[in-house]
Amino acid sequence: MLQQLGNPRLIARSIVDAGRNAQGSASGQHQKYEEDVGQTYRTYGHRNYQFRRVPVWVWVLLAVLLLVVLLLLLMFVWWLAPFVLMVWVIVMLVKMLKNGGHR
Repeated sequence: MLQQLGNPRLIARSIVDAGRNAQGSASGQHQKYEEDVGQTYRTYGHRNYQFRRVPVWVWVLLAVLLLVVLLLLLMFVWWLAPFVLMVWVIVMLVKMLKNGGHR
């Protein structure tokens, strides 16, 4: 049976070469996928971290949305301020009248 398989060193060499070829093609496929998807992989120690690049238009859209929300909040506070001030003045007057003008 062993004679039919052939030289063991030749078999071992074939296995090692096949492993190297498989690794090389897998690396090439990974690089092609990375280029297609636009992702960057970095390895630190034994962990593999994945970073995705966010397009500039997404950042601009987020900044505009944040600005709109802040402006709406500011407008609401500006609109609500006179009412809050009137309520505060009324509460202070009622306190003063209950205490007879003393703090």
